[in-house]
Amino acid sequence: MLGYCREAGYSVCSMDDLAKSLFGGQEIQAGLGVLFGKPQNQFGRADVRQAIAEDPRLRRGLNRLMHPRLLAALRASTASIIEVPLLIETCLMGEFDRIWVVTCGIEEQRRRLAERIGEEQAMALMRIQLPTAAKAPFADALIRTNEPENSVKRNVFDLLGIESTTR
Repeated sequence: MLGYCREAGYSVCSMDDLAKSLFGGQEIQAGLGVLFGKPQNQFGRADVRQAIAEDPRLRRGLNRLMHPRLLAALRASTASIIEVPLLIETCLMGEFDRIWVVTCGIEEQRRRLAERIGEEQAMALMRIQLPTAAKAPFADALIRTNEPENSVKRNVFDLLGIESTTR
């Protein structure tokens, strides 16, 4: 979605990208060492996913470590459109004028995640995420990405109120 918004001339920001950049920082890495009780030079995202899969209570500590910094970055952003994958889960709906929920259906979500992180971790991650049905009531628009790409792009451009070149 962000790519289409950028193509339409909007300034965009991805909270996932911000989280990735914060994650590698010394402050977060030190906090992860304390949280997981084993200081080391560098925790990878896969290490953290695995630890949370083994002990879901660690997720709360990770959230306490990351979320205040991410919220500060979100509030400091001058982007017109901000992608926040855990917007509903973190109750940040009040920070935005409009909310789009993006979905591809549960089977397609599992397939896409499994391609990126493996089947087992994909299933573990999906078990802790809110289903689309719980997010949809908060949405001003629901965008389905398991449709043909030109249809998805046209939908995004319609929501932005601009003409799509794919028509």
